[in-house]
Amino acid sequence: MVVLRNIFTEQSRIKKAIHLTYLSTTMASKRQTKVIKQYENKGYYVINLIKTNKNGIADLLCLKAGQTPLFIEIKEDSDTVKPLQYYRRKELIRLGFESIIIDK
Repeated sequence: MVVLRNIFTEQSRIKKAIHLTYLSTTMASKRQTKVIKQYENKGYYVINLIKTNKNGIADLLCLKAGQTPLFIEIKEDSDTVKPLQYYRRKELIRLGFESIIIDK
């Protein structure tokens, strides 16, 4: 009986974690979708950088002919910019790119 209770408790924890992950991903993707549309309406070609070889890189890369490439990091209300993300932002600026953070 105790073993079954532990299994059900663990399953419940896993379901809650998956649900919270889904909610935070959904919220972030709605904000990203809005930003993507805004920049595409301005004539940019926007790439969502989901998985790259550089940890801490911005969420979006916006390209437009004759313009400096723009990297955009999008944060939710409860999220903060991590030290590695600040480092990557400084690195991009040092390389001559533009980089902004959108929060709230």
